[in-house]
Amino acid sequence: MSANTTTATAVPEDTIEQRVLVLAPYGRDAAEVCRVLGQAGIGAEPCPDVDALCGAVREGAAAALVAEEALAGGAVDQLGAALAEQPPWSDFPLLLMISRSRDQGDGWQLLRNLENFAYLRLLERPLRTASLVSAVRTAVRSRWRQYQVRDELAARQRAEQALGRQRELLQGIVDNIPVMLVIWDANLRRFTLNRHVEEVLGWTTADAAEGDFMAKACPDPQCRAAVVHHMQSLTPGWLEQELAAKDGSRVPTEWANIRLTDDTRIGIGLDLRERKRAEKKLKQLNETLEAQVAERTAVAERRAGDLSRLAAELSEAEHRERRRLAKLLHDDLQQLLLAVKLRLPVLVECEAGQREPHVQKLDALLGECMSTSRNLTQELSPPVIEYGSLAEVLGWLGGWFGEQHGLEVGLQIGGDLPPAPEHLRVFLFDAVRELLFNVVKHSGRLEARVALSFQRGHFVTQVEDRGDGFDPEAVEARLRQPEGFGLFNIRERLEALGGMLEIHNGAGGGACFRMFVPASEEAEPEEARETARHAAARARPPHVRRGSIRVLVVDDHEVVREGMVGLLERLGDIEVVGEAANGREGVEQAEALRPDAVIMDVDMPGMNGVEATREIKHRRPETVVVGLSLHEEAGVRRAMAEAGADGYISKHAPAKDLVAAIRHLCTNGSTTTAS
Repeated sequence: MSANTTTATAVPEDTIEQRVLVLAPYGRDAAEVCRVLGQAGIGAEPCPDVDALCGAVREGAAAALVAEEALAGGAVDQLGAALAEQPPWSDFPLLLMISRSRDQGDGWQLLRNLENFAYLRLLERPLRTASLVSAVRTAVRSRWRQYQVRDELAARQRAEQALGRQRELLQGIVDNIPVMLVIWDANLRRFTLNRHVEEVLGWTTADAAEGDFMAKACPDPQCRAAVVHHMQSLTPGWLEQELAAKDGSRVPTEWANIRLTDDTRIGIGLDLRERKRAEKKLKQLNETLEAQVAERTAVAERRAGDLSRLAAELSEAEHRERRRLAKLLHDDLQQLLLAVKLRLPVLVECEAGQREPHVQKLDALLGECMSTSRNLTQELSPPVIEYGSLAEVLGWLGGWFGEQHGLEVGLQIGGDLPPAPEHLRVFLFDAVRELLFNVVKHSGRLEARVALSFQRGHFVTQVEDRGDGFDPEAVEARLRQPEGFGLFNIRERLEALGGMLEIHNGAGGGACFRMFVPASEEAEPEEARETARHAAARARPPHVRRGSIRVLVVDDHEVVREGMVGLLERLGDIEVVGEAANGREGVEQAEALRPDAVIMDVDMPGMNGVEATREIKHRRPETVVVGLSLHEEAGVRRAMAEAGADGYISKHAPAKDLVAAIRHLCTNGSTTTAS
């Protein structure tokens, strides 16, 4: 190889793909070639054998410079196989160094077969340096252009793939967007419809390509002209238009138009069927609401008139009731008190031996006073309402009507009833009393039946009489234009409680009123009652004491407390250790003084005797509590017993009964009830 010099030309960066592979297995040819190429700025890498050369070709190279003697035997086929694996863009430069005296026989023809897999160039030995460098540099440049083609093909492929993904995304949006899209040309001859158009109108792109699509979608010429103008002029805003569907139906739609930069025109359409149905429904609702408002206004005006008139009647009824109470106090209670007052001077002036008859008479008169006041109290506010169960309330009411009006009332209780709060007991007491008054006034027979049951979360109360000729429709008509306060008031209060009133003919032809009242969550504290029952049931040891019995008196009337204290202090075995004016004071005094017994009034403001008894027995179960009240109803006794009271004494009973009860309970610990 001669040592001619040559000017270096710029070649690509020296990477694995820019290297020149050299295979010359004999002597120092490979090293010398690599040195010469290196001086020319061309990266060259020697290969020890054909295997290494084939592996390097597969990894990547700019060209290969191979001595002919390296391809003896099957080496040609091996190299041809490696070159055959090149990608389609590759035409691998293969420079073959041959001798001029090379035999042109079969071996040479075998080398020529490599032209099928590579760009083959023959270099005759001896090689001149300039020729070698020039040939290699030309091969590297050729390979570099192939790399450019490869990179351009790869970039184009990536762009096409990206474009394909964008087209796929766009097509997915067009097909699945929940609005109608129509793409058309400026002449309205070619249309592309998305899937939503087919779902709403039934038309497809194939349908739009056949015939005059605008005439199909807008059969009316006048409407079609307006739509065409809107589409071609690209008028801003929305145009509402009823279009013809493929099945012949009419579909209300709304359209807006846009134009892209390439003059592509797109129509965006909305299906207005749901909106139209909603507007129609809203219109109907508005009309219905207006009618209801007018009806409710008329009802409110009528009810306002009814309430105004009934308020006047209620005021007059209250006035009559006040006059009745005043007459009752004047004719009964005041006259009895006057008789007592007139006998007091006689009691003072008469001889000691003659006082006994007068004392007995005064005692009888005072007893009548207490009886009169008790009857008046029970009539105004029966204590059974506060302390009794719902069944006891209606039972007491039936007995009262029997005593006062001779009305025979049969009471029927159906199954177990849950506890009813006081406001429901008050309401049902007033309602049943009003219905029983109607029986007395209108039925013509002094016989009625009251049934009480609990069904599906409601207290059901039925009042039925045995009269004749009852007309439920006439009663309903009177309720719409009420002439009295009773039934109208019952229905109004029932509706306020979430209940209802039914009016029927009874089994015997008389009136039957059935009231449904939902059970309230404000029921009596059954858990507290159960706790009190357990406290009352606890075994207590007998209260045997060597000294006096220590007593606490709880009553909200000072005159009663003074009389009670004066009575007890005269006894040698009883000591009054404290007084309290209400239930809360009684609980505090019982905790501080720890008395043996507590005399507990039932009716007191704030904390009443039932609540105070429950609290005292919870804190000190061994303390004896004796209830004391003017009321003799079973419901009051039961409430005190459930609270844990050991005994119950009526204030109408002789004082000696109270003293005996205290002594007995503090000694034996058993329950006592006296009237």
